Amino acid sequence: MPTLGDPMPELSFGAVEKILFALAILGGLAYFSYTMYRRLALVFRAQPDARFGDVGRNVASAIKFGFGQGRMPQDLVPGLFHIFIFVGFMVLSLRTLVIFGMGFGGAAFNLENIPGIGGFIGPLYAVLRDLVVIGVLIGCAGFTWRRLVSKPVRMQNIVHWEAVLILCWIASLMFADMLLEGGYLAWAGENGFPHHAWAPQLGQIFEPLFDAESGALTWKAMVWVHSVLILGFLNYLPFGKHFHVITAIPNTFFGQLQPGGRIVPIHDIEGKFEKMETDPTIAIGIAKAEDLSWKQIMDVYSCTECGRCVPYCPAWSTDKPLSHRQVNKDIRANLMEKADFILGKKANGNGNGEAAAWDGKEITGQSVLAETIWSCTLCKDCEDRCPVLIEQVPRIVQMRQYLSMLLGEMPAEVANFMKNVERNSNPWGLGPDKRADWIAKAAEEGIPVKQMAELTPEELQELEYLFFVGCMGSFDDRSNKVTRALCKILNAAGVKYAVLGVEEQCNGETARRLGNEYLAQMMMTMNIQTFMAYGVKKIITFCPHCFNTIKNEYTDFIPGARDTLEDKDTQEKLTRTSPPSKRFTPTNWCAS
Repeated sequence: MPTLGDPMPELSFGAVEKILFALAILGGLAYFSYTMYRRLALVFRAQPDARFGDVGRNVASAIKFGFGQGRMPQDLVPGLFHIFIFVGFMVLSLRTLVIFGMGFGGAAFNLENIPGIGGFIGPLYAVLRDLVVIGVLIGCAGFTWRRLVSKPVRMQNIVHWEAVLILCWIASLMFADMLLEGGYLAWAGENGFPHHAWAPQLGQIFEPLFDAESGALTWKAMVWVHSVLILGFLNYLPFGKHFHVITAIPNTFFGQLQPGGRIVPIHDIEGKFEKMETDPTIAIGIAKAEDLSWKQIMDVYSCTECGRCVPYCPAWSTDKPLSHRQVNKDIRANLMEKADFILGKKANGNGNGEAAAWDGKEITGQSVLAETIWSCTLCKDCEDRCPVLIEQVPRIVQMRQYLSMLLGEMPAEVANFMKNVERNSNPWGLGPDKRADWIAKAAEEGIPVKQMAELTPEELQELEYLFFVGCMGSFDDRSNKVTRALCKILNAAGVKYAVLGVEEQCNGETARRLGNEYLAQMMMTMNIQTFMAYGVKKIITFCPHCFNTIKNEYTDFIPGARDTLEDKDTQEKLTRTSPPSKRFTPTNWCAS
């Protein structure tokens, strides 16, 4: 133990060790920067996606689902395990920076030596650090047990070696930190440095194993071990599913701002079809990696392969060839395989300046099989359970758009549906003149129902609601009963309403979700034109598909419908209806 007047001993690296330590850190960070540049370059070269409409909502989403781990408790036990590890990652990031600093400033580079406040902040952080270390070790042990022993449904039939490797990697960091602290405490005790009795440390468990000399050697070794493990872990992240450690919080920040399940329209779809012949960069749907939006690339980067999207999926539960976890993995693998081609397109070897052709797999139909794409019911349960807000439904729909509209490849049932809707505006192919047959049945039961075309201009002025019946309500016998019952209720309540009858078209929802955006837009535009012609202000519908589509998606097509509203008969209807101030606008349409 030093005596008064003796110089205070130091625990630090020598000059050569510091140089090697600096080279290791710079090399590790340089390689990580290169890898991240390539990953982000793919994001920046991807298709555009508007995600900055409401920054406040973006921030709230990141706080709730990213930092707050909002969806983790849905599956309580593994959710808590993940929260333990996540909190440990956040708290121990500061510890990593301190250990990097120790490589240059020695053991004296610690929080306790912060002027003025270190004597309180240092021990307090030490207690917090030890608590989260325990939590991280519990989380690692729990996840290892689930993957190797208990194997719940969503953990079955997948490869676990990568996950177990990462768990052992994280646990090794925890033990390296405790050994580092134990070695330091042994050295410090021999050299007369005080220890805060009110802040016991896990490192004290290992302190008795060392004397001053072995403690110093252990401290130096663990500074290296911790730093190398961190740099290795950092550089491994972009190559596996644990990339979500970096991308998950940004992905929750850019979560969907529109109503859930809403399909983003393809604007000027006819113009895009015409330009595709001369401009190969124009994409309709998703065929290849270049067709992905930057958010969709962030989605596959952020997939943790946790499998929460698996157990309750209707397709997976009925042995269909669909696993959204596997879809994410397949798209990510395709993207990585094609990365060099996307980032380094150059003239081919003949020197004529033509771009080299890609001879590998594309996404739709190859990396992700068509049978898999058609298996999805678009129920969105996978999205509601995903802890990092990955959007599966829009991507499935866009792959269907490519299959339906460009390749014409679809199941026979889907092809028959498309034909019926295109020819007769209903899924059964029944004559459109029969859409109003239910009205006669209603009249026989003493339920009078008026059609818009039968109303006088004065009656149209007083009309409050359009009852949009829908295909099921018009053609299906059982749904007819609901339709007539609702009309009976409206009549009894004195509600002023009318129906379109034979003028009503299919709402376009199913065609749209099956990938035929062109047909869907045609149905939607015709309905909107009819609504506008009659000055519709509010709409009632008992069909949830009609409600969602009319409320959340029709507004995307109003300008186009208004621009093409040139039919003479339609213009006459518009002239005899309500004044412009009472006509249809997105803000007063619709009710449920």
